[in-house]
Amino acid sequence: MDIALAKASKQRRMVLEDDAYKMQLEMLVAERSRALNEALENLNDLQGAGCETLAIALDLHDQGTSGHSRRVADMTLEIAKKSGHRR
Repeated sequence: MDIALAKASKQRRMVLEDDAYKMQLEMLVAERSRALNEALENLNDLQGAGCETLAIALDLHDQGTSGHSRRVADMTLEIAKKSGHRR
């Protein structure tokens, strides 16, 4: 009977360790997912800032366009948002 009790105790300990390991993995996945989403948001922000910078540079270079590049950049960003891309 002591052998059966030892086996049951060992099995219970293994189940508890397995549950703790699974919980730790789930927390790690959630943490990494949050970090990835934050990095993607930052990348989207940088892409938008890059478009805005290029539009400003074009306008400064050629005063004849006077805001045209800016309007095109704004429309491009709006189209990207409506098609599912985030900024």
